[in-house]
Amino acid sequence: MRGRILVVGAMLAVIAPASASAKDLAVPGQYATIKAAVDAAAAGDRVLVGPGSYKEDPIAVDDADVAVEAVTPGTVVVSSTGDQVFTLSATGTALRGLIVSGTAPVTITADATLDGVAALGKTQAVLVQDAGATVRRSVLRADGDALFARITALTDRTVSVDSTVLTAGTGAGVHGRTEGPVLLGTGGALTVKLLRATVAGAEKAAASESVAAGLGTPGAVGITFAQSIVHGSTGTVAVGPGNDTATPDAALFRDAAARDFHLRADAPVIDKGAAVGAGESDKDLDGEPRQAGGATDLGADEFHNAAPSAAIRVDDAGPRQNATVTFDASGSGDPEAAFGGGVARYEWDFGDGTTAVTDGPTAQHAYPEVGGYRATVRVVDRQGAGSAAEGVDVGVRDGLPPLARFTSPLLDSTLPGVTWTVKKVKGKRVQRSRARTIRFFGTASDPSGIGTVELSLRQTQSRKRVAPKLKKPKKKARKAQASCRFYSNVTGRLVTRPCDQPLFFPVRYANRIWSYSTKAGVALGAGRWQATVRATDGAGNPGSATLKFLVK
Repeated sequence: MRGRILVVGAMLAVIAPASASAKDLAVPGQYATIKAAVDAAAAGDRVLVGPGSYKEDPIAVDDADVAVEAVTPGTVVVSSTGDQVFTLSATGTALRGLIVSGTAPVTITADATLDGVAALGKTQAVLVQDAGATVRRSVLRADGDALFARITALTDRTVSVDSTVLTAGTGAGVHGRTEGPVLLGTGGALTVKLLRATVAGAEKAAASESVAAGLGTPGAVGITFAQSIVHGSTGTVAVGPGNDTATPDAALFRDAAARDFHLRADAPVIDKGAAVGAGESDKDLDGEPRQAGGATDLGADEFHNAAPSAAIRVDDAGPRQNATVTFDASGSGDPEAAFGGGVARYEWDFGDGTTAVTDGPTAQHAYPEVGGYRATVRVVDRQGAGSAAEGVDVGVRDGLPPLARFTSPLLDSTLPGVTWTVKKVKGKRVQRSRARTIRFFGTASDPSGIGTVELSLRQTQSRKRVAPKLKKPKKKARKAQASCRFYSNVTGRLVTRPCDQPLFFPVRYANRIWSYSTKAGVALGAGRWQATVRATDGAGNPGSATLKFLVK
């Protein structure tokens, strides 16, 4: 189902070659009008009409086996200066691939064929008068009757309709009428056979009547449906089993209000028909294969599921190891999404041996190893058709922090900040202190190498320096400090700054060993301290370790 119901499209992708004795008459190449070409045609000739719109005087095709065909089906629109556009009055005549518009666009008075024709009328789309006819892969639409078949003669006639849409206004989709002869006797019977037809869009689907016009008896009218969609009243016409008469239009068609009678992807008439038999059309209304699934569909249109398409993007194409990235396939789509289709699932392959299936269009994943990966998504629609996989490249960077640690001092060590000495000054004993250097050592390593190593020294609790034995303070719950005091490597003094902005300074680093010694002659203040070493690897990942100690 490729286009709107009134666009004939590919109904006649191949035009049969003419016989050796027949001629092809080109419009507008050889003849300015279709009528001029038809009038010049002899039995068996073809009139081939190029794309365009043609307003013609009424055209009578009255030589046997003459066909009027569109070179490109669905691109030729023919209207008339009168009520009728075409009258097919000779046996074997045919119209193929045309769009014909008028008050009564097509009249058939001898056995003829309509193939891939869109007949758009007012009083009726097609009138079959005392003749047989074959209508295939066509659209008949009118304000009155879509198809009006009438018998006034004594001969029985059959009209066959296959893979065709019939939609009416105040009339019926199909209307059969017989009239008895004026004199004694029985008139001809009329049989209308509709196979895989769609009759919808009007209050009345079918009408049948036999009228006595004189002393004679009218023939019988028989209208039958097989594997069809028949919506609307049918009067005395029995539709029979194997047809759909009750499913709401909204559940069957893409847009019945706009006369688009293509099937929805979820129409319950899909795969409910029988196999194509001998003499039946093996193409649907649009010229597509009549059987697309396990069985044929009911009605004129065979649903052909179009595959969905996938699209993928990632929020971070260069994440670090173990960082969660989000993949988004919301740009994927399905041509039948508005008509019962849509994407049903998303099949993800993250490129590292990990896969996932989701109902929604997003997925998250973290890559544990450094490297380049191709992540792909494939979408599957509600009818089971899958798209080609679409992918995006992801380059995973080192995301593991370096290993940094202290080897000296030990955790919770008590360190002397000063050395106390006693000297005699003018005969008196005087106690004096001398600042002691405190040394910090540790290691830092990472497979990508170490870029920098920094140290931060923060005094968390101060106390007056005295010589007495140090008592371990009791732990008390304290409110978070708005500011903290940090040791400055430049001045050797404490500086105050926000606690969440610690003061770090670089330390010596070589052969995986880092070290730092406090400034000579400057003692760390007595109290509790917290040391933090921070190493940054070659990929920019920081790693740290913290040590608490006491200075007396």
